[in-house]
Amino acid sequence: MLIIDGLHFLGRELIMSNVTDGTKAVLERHLLAFAARDVDAIMKNYADNAVILSARGIVRDHDAIAKFFAGFIKYTPPEVQAQFELIHQDCEQDIAYIVWSMGDNTPLGTDTYQVRDDKISIQTVAVHQL
Repeated sequence: MLIIDGLHFLGRELIMSNVTDGTKAVLERHLLAFAARDVDAIMKNYADNAVILSARGIVRDHDAIAKFFAGFIKYTPPEVQAQFELIHQDCEQDIAYIVWSMGDNTPLGTDTYQVRDDKISIQTVAVHQL
């Protein structure tokens, strides 16, 4: 298990140096920025017109996505986020897919990312919370 900034990556190694392009590189940069709880770094991975789709609705454009992540960071204590475990990841062409959990209250989550021009253009999120 690899642990970076408190996030657990089960059996998955992340490339952490000199990664500049490609779907996998964007995913890895995004996960590292998420682990660091750094909204500015997270937003560097999103296109200006990106969208996030989830059961709670659609979040459209860069500013709204920044607010979405700022809210997540504000309302998710670091000790809860530190329970994040990356269970599985796959990248194929411009699509990245991850399966994860975050402690007992969130035993399963999945995200799918479409990457265009080295930026996340579309993300889907599904979360099972208890």
